[in-house]
Amino acid sequence: MKPFPWRPRMAATSPLSPYILTAIVVRDGMALCSFNVEVTGAEHVRSEWFRLDDLKPDEDDPATLGALLGVVREVWNAPLAQVTPWLRWDPVRRVNVVDGWRVCLNDATDRRCPPNERAESEFAALLAAYQEAP
Repeated sequence: MKPFPWRPRMAATSPLSPYILTAIVVRDGMALCSFNVEVTGAEHVRSEWFRLDDLKPDEDDPATLGALLGVVREVWNAPLAQVTPWLRWDPVRRVNVVDGWRVCLNDATDRRCPPNERAESEFAALLAAYQEAP
């Protein structure tokens, strides 16, 4: 399994901090992360270095999803790659319903969707596509 591809502006949590962290600089197995701290009723921005092994990506953060999509586009050399819903036909309601997510390398009609299986979230679909990259 490949290590998680940390990039600047990705959000994370850590058992070493009670705050939501935002990566600023990522290098040498470390990330300089900023976070907001309330001091005497006012918010201040602080920064600390964290080991990448101590960080867990925020799977719902839009910046994290966007940065991970950028990584997938880069490793697959597919600038049009996108996360698309996995649709399932509901015969009772007679409509398509979203039943998961997948990554398609060119557009939603593209059959190259690595791996071509349903993921529970956009983050899981992107991570699976990253792991499947050559």
